[in-house]
Amino acid sequence: MENLKKYGVLSTPQVIRLHFQSIAKTTALRRLRALDHGTFIRRSVPLDDGTSTWTLGLKGKRLLAVEESMQFSNRNTIYHDVLLNDVRMKFEDMGLARDWTPEYHLKSHAFKNYKYRHAKEQLIPDGMLIEPIRGKDVEIAIELELTRKSESRYKDIFREYRDINLDHVWYFVRSIKDKEIISRIAESCYLFDSKILLFSDVSDFLKDEVPQVYFADKQEPMPLSSIHFDRSRIYSPAHRGDQGVSRLEPQKFEIREVPMSLIS
Repeated sequence: MENLKKYGVLSTPQVIRLHFQSIAKTTALRRLRALDHGTFIRRSVPLDDGTSTWTLGLKGKRLLAVEESMQFSNRNTIYHDVLLNDVRMKFEDMGLARDWTPEYHLKSHAFKNYKYRHAKEQLIPDGMLIEPIRGKDVEIAIELELTRKSESRYKDIFREYRDINLDHVWYFVRSIKDKEIISRIAESCYLFDSKILLFSDVSDFLKDEVPQVYFADKQEPMPLSSIHFDRSRIYSPAHRGDQGVSRLEPQKFEIREVPMSLIS
């Protein structure tokens, strides 16, 4: 129940991965059904392949004093929500994402602090990741982009991101072709610094031991291990501790890989 509060929604394979790895699947399913029957958890809409998804039930919310209205019953978005949690768990496997705020928390905050109409107009990413780099908290908006938007919609989004003053916006896309299209639109957006954009192919990110990161202005990726996150567990001994980050302004970071020729 604590993990359902944390992630919002989990598929059966995700629940088994987190809690039942050494237990027979039939036993795990029986326990889930019992918790569902007791309204501690609730079976949500299934994925297209028939896999069940789970959220907190009425008793679970009461026990954990959950105030946010966590709705994960939209068949059109459930795959997106589950896949986003796979991305989050991948970060956690690498020692990252201890400070991750999911979209539903961001929405809850917006509706608590703004009038309804203004809250609906707020730009809310799929998640907010804050990671320390050399002791400075780097704020990264996470966007899982399974369906490409129109050019005009991206321009509106980049104008809003331009005013928020985040360190980076990290897009997880179906194909690196999407990276090229989104980068081109970003570069045409007035006063938006496209260098803050990071990209990863979501399938490769989830399966690679050391995922790759693309920049808007570069064709070739760099390994995530080249970014010196303070708490990461993904570093290779071949990488120096000062690789990967250069300071552009007193209050802003740009994640970059340092050319080997510049490393003394």
